[in-house]
Amino acid sequence: MEFAYQFSVVITWCWFIGTGLALARFDYLHHRLPNMWVAVTAVGCAGGFLVAAALSNQWIVLGRAVLSGIVLMFAYGAASLLGGMGMGDVKYALVVGTYLGWLGWEYLWWGTFIAFAMAAVYAIWIHFRDSRGANIPFGPFMVCGVIISGIAYAG
Repeated sequence: MEFAYQFSVVITWCWFIGTGLALARFDYLHHRLPNMWVAVTAVGCAGGFLVAAALSNQWIVLGRAVLSGIVLMFAYGAASLLGGMGMGDVKYALVVGTYLGWLGWEYLWWGTFIAFAMAAVYAIWIHFRDSRGANIPFGPFMVCGVIISGIAYAG
């Protein structure tokens, strides 16, 4: 049973890495996160963590992950109302928050911090390179925050 649990968690994280990198590339090139891709990523996330929770009877961990996703989505929604984010980022925050929440509350904070810190460095670089200002695709930084947090958790 332990092997099945670990396998489901690894597959779920591999799903995020694969879909996350594809979404990051698309967002970087087109400055949008397609709803269908975000939904496919969310279905893999929900299914994988649901199986993992069922196999290990860790329903509290699943609850924390889902609550983390909802909290992050609402936080990004507030930022969107202020004009700082697109709605694709808000929807994707549900997935990102769920993955980070699976690791723990502190990883939700650190993963979000990493994403914003990396985006800030990129924004400064863009500002000095192109003084006209530019929209910054936030999806790639969200993906990096999750992957770096996952590596820190595993390491």
